[in-house]
Amino acid sequence: MSDIKLDFLSNEAVSGELLSERLARGPVSADETLRLAIEIGAALQKVHNRGRIHGQISPFCIAITQQGARILKPAASPQDAAAYRAPEQLRGEEPDVRSDVFSYGAVVYEIASGQRAFSGSGAELAQRIAKQTPAVLGGQSPVYCTLEKVIAGCMEKEAGRRRQRVQNAVIELKLSGAQPRSTELVLQRPIYHAPSPSPILKEEVLPPLPPPSLENVEAMAPPVALPKPQAPAMPHPAIHVPHPALAYAAQARAVYGTTFRRRFGTIGVAILALAATSVAAVIYLNKKPAPPVVKFSVSQPEHTSYPGMPSVSPDGRYLTFSAVGPEGKRMLWLRPLDALHATVIQGSEGASAPFWSPDSQMIAFFGGKNLMKVRISGGRPETICPAEAMPGGGAWNTDGTILFSPSLSEGFYKVPATGGKPQLVFKLDESKSERGDVWPQFLPDSKHFVFYQQTDLAETSGVYAGSMDPPEYHRLFASQTNAVYSATDPNSPKTGHLLYINERNLTAMAFNAGKLEVSGDPITLATDIGAVRSLALAPISVSATGVLVYQGVGQPTRQMVWMDRSGKQIALTGEPGEWGPGRISPDGNRAAAGKLGPDGRNAHLWLLDLSGAAEPVSSESGPHEGSPVWSPDGAKLAYFARQGDIYDIYSRSALPGSRPELLLKSDVNKYPTDWTHDGKYLIYGLTGRGTHLDVWGLAVGDRRSAPILDTVFSEGFASVSPDGKWLAYQSDQSGRTEVYVQQFDGLSNGTKRRWMVSKSGGLPRWRSDSNELFYMTPDGRMMSVAIRIGADGSIEAGAPQPLFQTRPVPKTWNLYDVSPDGQRFLLNLPLEWTSSAPITVITNWTEKLKE
Repeated sequence: MSDIKLDFLSNEAVSGELLSERLARGPVSADETLRLAIEIGAALQKVHNRGRIHGQISPFCIAITQQGARILKPAASPQDAAAYRAPEQLRGEEPDVRSDVFSYGAVVYEIASGQRAFSGSGAELAQRIAKQTPAVLGGQSPVYCTLEKVIAGCMEKEAGRRRQRVQNAVIELKLSGAQPRSTELVLQRPIYHAPSPSPILKEEVLPPLPPPSLENVEAMAPPVALPKPQAPAMPHPAIHVPHPALAYAAQARAVYGTTFRRRFGTIGVAILALAATSVAAVIYLNKKPAPPVVKFSVSQPEHTSYPGMPSVSPDGRYLTFSAVGPEGKRMLWLRPLDALHATVIQGSEGASAPFWSPDSQMIAFFGGKNLMKVRISGGRPETICPAEAMPGGGAWNTDGTILFSPSLSEGFYKVPATGGKPQLVFKLDESKSERGDVWPQFLPDSKHFVFYQQTDLAETSGVYAGSMDPPEYHRLFASQTNAVYSATDPNSPKTGHLLYINERNLTAMAFNAGKLEVSGDPITLATDIGAVRSLALAPISVSATGVLVYQGVGQPTRQMVWMDRSGKQIALTGEPGEWGPGRISPDGNRAAAGKLGPDGRNAHLWLLDLSGAAEPVSSESGPHEGSPVWSPDGAKLAYFARQGDIYDIYSRSALPGSRPELLLKSDVNKYPTDWTHDGKYLIYGLTGRGTHLDVWGLAVGDRRSAPILDTVFSEGFASVSPDGKWLAYQSDQSGRTEVYVQQFDGLSNGTKRRWMVSKSGGLPRWRSDSNELFYMTPDGRMMSVAIRIGADGSIEAGAPQPLFQTRPVPKTWNLYDVSPDGQRFLLNLPLEWTSSAPITVITNWTEKLKE
């Protein structure tokens, strides 16, 4: 083995003694065993918190340093590491977190006992790992009793029955070290058992451990008053560890039991008489106190960013959310509320919009253009049915039906949780200007639900109540976000409140879930929370047991994102900020865009590339500038710059530090939108001449300008086809923004035949062969239209085809550009989740309503 020891996560050299070397020196005391077990478990949990799996945990890859145990890169020989493999690894399965937990249990067993859990080699060793259980530890102290219970849970043969997180083992071991020890107490030992051939016996659900004291843990969430799980129908026969208080009581009964029995007759009669005369007083004086309200924050996992969409389980015991991990992928994370850390859910790349099964044992989420589900006990996610990359959320009822919105601009569908073909429930009504049904939540009867409906009108957008059978719905109240239902009392589930965001404030509205009616005035619960406006999403979740979870959302900013034709993210470019429209260079390898500077007043030009790099073109001390377009050869940029109160058009070399040149100056605002491929004309928008918005052109050679479209309607964002024959632009001539195409004849504004090629949209862009036109809808959907020329010379446009969905902030557009080959897009998308916003948890939140 090499003398160089490398840390598994950081790849840094580690100094210290290998655990295998320490074990070779002789027995380890109970205190040292406990310390090592805690340190190794904490180090392994750090690995899992980073979304990593070790797969070869053994004493040969654990270093003991002055700062604590360190997990090393695998360096043991196959023979040395074989004794610590989990049963599923013997079967050739890929290791996961639970495999590391099994290996951890084997290592702790060896530290405590001085011998390996499984001896032998080859097939004999594999057979013992798969079938046999380790011998019982010889120690008699409470420490060894706790160690045996921890080891037994870690070394279950079946991964689903095994401890799912090593952090719970660490907490239990810390508690063991903190409790007073007594040699008079001998607790019943746990019994290791092989895989059960029958699923008759259910694994016992243990109540959550009390949190360790602050003296033992440097930083942790405050204790949580979680609902206690129901007792199983049959107790688990293998693990039974009495609470220390019960053990003391049993000891007392053994000493004094004989005396109690002799006096039982006389004393019993007296006790019964006393009880009979005082029962009323007991009932009166022992009213159940209100459960405590506990508020605490859940921080994002280490080395992650932009956590969002928190969702608490119906039983109030678990929290899930998505966050961008250290590898740059958005993943789903799971945090038991009685644990210190969250762990990543393997296989959840691209996860968003998680929601829970009614029994709190599974999480459904959207990822990879599918609706998926995963068990919290472990295992790979399973596909339920296809969905879009930008979904509108879902809900899971007690009948096993999932109601979901596959995108932000569709109605609802239903599908069995076991999988199948989705069936339409609500179809959007164009006559009512309905644009999307999103964020459903089933009410307690599992038949009705609340949801958010987006329409073109502010007075009809809001929170609605509906049912699947029959498929009907009605509006409850106007809102900018969805609402979630919370019963005031779990014993009276039909009366409660709808929680939503109103003007950045967390707000409650009284709601009768039986009558589907709201009443009273809104109540403000918390201020300055914010909402994800681009999704009409309130960052709120609430359990059936009164655990409220919410996350603060900052003011929207924007991120420049490269995407492919399917909407898959290729790369982020530049830092988040207030970005204007980006334009891609003629060779497709670079882009230019304006970004608001640190002063919050003036924007400046930047160059962006596909690798994500960004560099400024102009100085931060210069004037406000933006809306760049490229010259046909890619050497220059034309853009607007503000001198005084007017936007004029300038050009400059597409190099950092280049000097600007004035192209066009006038007494009205103007901004360039295109530079024709022959280099002759610069197309620009103009305001302020008595019409709303017009399309003009500038002859670059002689600097002559003239109108091309100057009607009473608003026309703008014009783009000339690469073959120079057609002009595409947006206009409100029909009463809403649409894309039109007409012939391009240079600086001519005569009446021309025009064709409408969109169904609500704007910002047209051409493919380099002039045979495809792209545009964006107001609700953020990227569209494509095939363009061909008919025999009579007219435009023959194909039916608009959706490419992918983006999410605009209401009353704004997501600006974009497309590469010459039509395969890549650059968009300035809203970024509303902050990079490090904590999640707030409040238990028994309805008690606050009584104050």
